[in-house]
Amino acid sequence: MIHLCALLSERTHRELEAVAGAYGLPFTRRQPKHIGLQNLAHTLPGKPYRRAFRHLTDADRIALRSLQAAGGRMSLHRFQRIFGGIRAYKPWRDDSPRHPWRHPVSTAEKLFHLAFIGIVEREIVLTDEVSTLLPPLPRPNPVMWNGQTPPSPRAALLTDVAAVLGTLLYEPVQPQWKRWLPPRALKAINARLRSPDDLAQVRSELQSGRIRFLHYLAAQSRLLSLQVGSFQPTPLAWRWLEWTPENRWRFLVDCIEPDGDLWRQFRLPATSKLLWSALIRLLKTLPTGCAYHIADLAAALMPYVPEETDLEAKLDHLLQTVLTWMGWVSVVDGCCYLTVPDFPAEERAVITAESDALYISLPALSPASALVHLLSVALPAEGVLRIDADTVRGAVGKGYNAPDLVRILAQLQGTPLPQATAQRLHRWAQTADALSLQPMLVLTARDAEIITHLQSDWRLRQHLGTRLSPHHIAVQPDSASHLLKRLKRRQHPVTTTLHPRSARQTRDQLDADTLEYLWLAARTYQKLSTVVDPPVRIPGALLDWLAGQLPPGATTPLDTTAQQVVERLALVSSSRTAPTGQVAQDDPDGISDAVQQAYDQRSALTIDYYSPYRGETTTRTIEPIALYHQNGAQYVEAWCRLEADSRTFRVDRILRVHPPDANTSPA
Repeated sequence: MIHLCALLSERTHRELEAVAGAYGLPFTRRQPKHIGLQNLAHTLPGKPYRRAFRHLTDADRIALRSLQAAGGRMSLHRFQRIFGGIRAYKPWRDDSPRHPWRHPVSTAEKLFHLAFIGIVEREIVLTDEVSTLLPPLPRPNPVMWNGQTPPSPRAALLTDVAAVLGTLLYEPVQPQWKRWLPPRALKAINARLRSPDDLAQVRSELQSGRIRFLHYLAAQSRLLSLQVGSFQPTPLAWRWLEWTPENRWRFLVDCIEPDGDLWRQFRLPATSKLLWSALIRLLKTLPTGCAYHIADLAAALMPYVPEETDLEAKLDHLLQTVLTWMGWVSVVDGCCYLTVPDFPAEERAVITAESDALYISLPALSPASALVHLLSVALPAEGVLRIDADTVRGAVGKGYNAPDLVRILAQLQGTPLPQATAQRLHRWAQTADALSLQPMLVLTARDAEIITHLQSDWRLRQHLGTRLSPHHIAVQPDSASHLLKRLKRRQHPVTTTLHPRSARQTRDQLDADTLEYLWLAARTYQKLSTVVDPPVRIPGALLDWLAGQLPPGATTPLDTTAQQVVERLALVSSSRTAPTGQVAQDDPDGISDAVQQAYDQRSALTIDYYSPYRGETTTRTIEPIALYHQNGAQYVEAWCRLEADSRTFRVDRILRVHPPDANTSPA
């Protein structure tokens, strides 16, 4: 806004004459411009201004209130697009109107000649004197709410976004038409949502409601992307899961672009960026926990978006869809309830062990990262999640192992798992590892005597494996090329069906050596979850894609190398896995006191120790050498009689201490 005197100084002498004509005031151009300007600036703010303001039409008042809502300034092109153009006053030209203030062609021209507004640097400016005449901008008044208050809808949004990420980790989902989730993926996601959709009549994602919006949020915020042909969480998604609930919710809201390409592709309610921004600003200023009529909200928004037509209908559509899906509002019978932005504390999940499965009942808000991992493993079953031998087998195929599953369930439960539950998970994982599928090279001969003759040659025996049948014998993959050379020297022609190393390689693909390095690095990182809790998990689909680019059998020695790296790291590391114990102790305080007493008295101690890396409990006698704390856990360095060497033990993994006897005296 600007003072009237400063605004009039921007006008020409003839434009000042037009202002005086609009009010019927005497004015002559024979006087200098500054004298006429001072006379107008002194005369107009009194009765002339108030009289002219009383005779304004509704359209005129809407224009002034729009300027007031915009902070007293609006771009010239937008104001003229909404309220009409302002003709230049040049009476010496034949095509110029003689007295435009008497018959203005638009609301903008009328207000301009009345000096209620002015043009400064290509902007329409409202004068201070007129702003004092305008009433305050309308604000909606709270009304009685007749609907049911929704419980923590914003927390439900966060849980459901995590459910989308976890479900798409459960099984690689290839998009339909390069963008959309197929119907089977929609049903799988819907079964895991806190607020599920009605998919009875849905045949494609565009026909769905809230699931489509959740997909839009995940894609727009870069939490989900297409990786190697399937939907997978991005590295940003794993960082997002570690934030506080409020920051996660705000991040999703800030990423929404109502005028963006994704918004239109997902066919979300058509709206302008101005209307969206004005609505969000209004909702942030209104007290939460109150209800408002949608008509009152539309009236309060009108000054901010005067160009909008059917504002109340558009607002009602936005509130009932996007804003409701976000958990910001709840709409019933033309009233809008603003939900309280409270995020409940993370609660503990309830784990029930049955004879053949574990059932997990989740609270309203769980640890997000652990929830995503759980949803990528467990299956929904009547409102709870189920983990059994089959689901563990599928989890092992995705790169999880038994310590991973124990850690995930311990984080969700908030306390270490019972030893029996942890051992059950280890048994299921070992059963899954017992079955493997690997490519194999086979040497075939129609005459069984040839196979017998080759097997008896000591020079060839080192390249051959187990005899599979009288006509078939296994060949070690790494020795195939040497075996071919030796057979040719012995006049044994071989018809090979081996594919060249670079058969599927193109210029746009990575070479085989680089792919091997990438697979080894990713596999080693994946296996490190037995030593530390990785903040980002590499999707199993990515490893499958890398393995598909390699020759048959190439991943077998690489997997062995990755396992050796992890085993060596576990041996030299003093703090080997998760930051908290994963299996419940019999008496934590008593165990800590017994270790301290054994250290003070330099005596031996017989303990049952749980190793997450091995997935087993061993009984061993130790002689404490040193006690210390590191990374929030207590450790005891001791001589282990079982290993006949010094070892470091975490005190929270000592399940129990055996009573002293003659065998526990110092050696």
